[in-house]
Amino acid sequence: MSGPGEESSTGVTAIEEESDLARIRGLHSRDPGRVITALETGPLTAPLVPHVVPLLAWDDVARKAIDALRQAGPVGVEHLVERLIDPNEDFTIRRRIPLVLATYKDRAAMEGLIAALADRRFEVRYRAGRGLAHLAEMDPSLAMSREAAFQAVLREVQSGAGVWESRSLLDRMDDEAWSPVMDEFVRDRANRSLEHVFTLLALALPRQPLRIAFRGLHTDDPLLRGTALEYLESALPPEIRRPLWPYLEDNRPKRPGATPPAPEALRALLQSSESIVLRLEDLKRMHETKEEDRSS
Repeated sequence: MSGPGEESSTGVTAIEEESDLARIRGLHSRDPGRVITALETGPLTAPLVPHVVPLLAWDDVARKAIDALRQAGPVGVEHLVERLIDPNEDFTIRRRIPLVLATYKDRAAMEGLIAALADRRFEVRYRAGRGLAHLAEMDPSLAMSREAAFQAVLREVQSGAGVWESRSLLDRMDDEAWSPVMDEFVRDRANRSLEHVFTLLALALPRQPLRIAFRGLHTDDPLLRGTALEYLESALPPEIRRPLWPYLEDNRPKRPGATPPAPEALRALLQSSESIVLRLEDLKRMHETKEEDRSS
C-alpha cells in the first residue's frame, strides 16, 4: 500500500485514491444530492467513468452525469463506446451516451457513433446520427465517409413504412440544435424516421439545400413540395433515390421530359426558401388557432 502522498504502481497517489473512493461512494448513493455533489466535485478520472455511466439511466441526475462526462473529455471514450454498442446494456443508457460522445473531438468517439448507426433500436441510431452531424460540424476531419452515410440511409429505408410511422422519441435532451435539418419550422410536423434519414444524407451532401428541401416536403403547397422533390431527384444518387422515394409522398402528376439539370433544380430550391418558411409559418398559425378553438 502506498503511504500518504506516495505513488502506487499505477502512478496514482494514495490521496488521489482516497479521493476517488469517496466520490465513488457518493456516486453509488441513492440520494440525488450526494450523487450530484460527487459529480460536481471535480473533473472525472478514467477510473470514475464506469461509476458515472449507470447514472445516465436515472432521470433525477442524468443531466448532471452527462455534464460531468462531457467535461471529463475523452478519458473514458473506450468505456462509453463499449457500453453504447452492447445490445444488453440498459436502453436508456445507450440512447444517452451519444449525447456525450458527440462532444469529444476524438476519432474513437466518431467510430463508436458510426457503429451505433447499425443498432437495432431506432433512438440509438437517431441520436448517433445527430451526434455525427455535430462532430462533423465541430471538426470536418471527423466526418464519416459519403459511402458509410449512404449505407446507413439504405438500412433505414429497408425497414418498412409501418415501422417508420411508429417511431417516436422517449425523451428529449439538448441535441436538437445538432440536427442539420430539424428546426422550429418543422418541429411539430416532421416524421422522426424521415428526419433521421435527412440527417444521414446531410453527412454526405450539402446541408443548406437539404434543410430547405426537408422544410419544403412539410408544406401543403404542391409547387413548393415539387421544387423540393425536383432538387432531391437531381441530388440523390439513383441507388439511394429509388428506395427512398416511396417515403417522400410524391403526388405530382406524371410529367413529360427529364428532371431539370442539377444546377437549375438547386437554384429553384434556394429561391423558394423564403416562400417555404412563410407557408410553414402560416400552417403553424392555423394549427395553433384550431387548438385554441378546441380548448375554448
